[in-house]
Amino acid sequence: MINIVKLIVLKRQDQILLLIAFLCFFSLAVVLISQHVFNVQPCAWCITHRLIFSTIFIISFLSILFNKHSLYNLFISPISILILSISGFIGSWKQYNVDNLLSCNATFGDWLINFFKFDIMIPWLFQIQSSCSDSSFTLIGINYPIWNFGVYIILLLLVCTKLILILKF
Repeated sequence: MINIVKLIVLKRQDQILLLIAFLCFFSLAVVLISQHVFNVQPCAWCITHRLIFSTIFIISFLSILFNKHSLYNLFISPISILILSISGFIGSWKQYNVDNLLSCNATFGDWLINFFKFDIMIPWLFQIQSSCSDSSFTLIGINYPIWNFGVYIILLLLVCTKLILILKF
């Protein structure tokens, strides 16, 4: 009986990881369609969110592939997703309040993108093309930072659920 419960919990953990990966992939697809079809030029904060969503996608996808009882799957993956989601949530708050600032200051994401040359290697995804104060766009009447809030809240709920399932069994 206990083995059946553990098997169900493992499947649920995989489902949670798939949901996290899908949510990040969908978020990236929406912003890329916005940029390349509707000419919405990304600012530094937008690119930082892309980097966070891409990283969470890769982490969750790798976690699905790894042994379910590995250190990566039980500890590193969920804690990394948790930290990235919290960072993204804080970044969304800062991006939302950028209207009160003259410009957007360089972020850790900017440094990371420039250090690893993501903007040169993958310009269609990570190249900054506008200033934060210039790029206030909406999707269905809601600003992009507010959409990001929602995505990060869902990611936080999902990863907390995964952590609870891990701690429970």
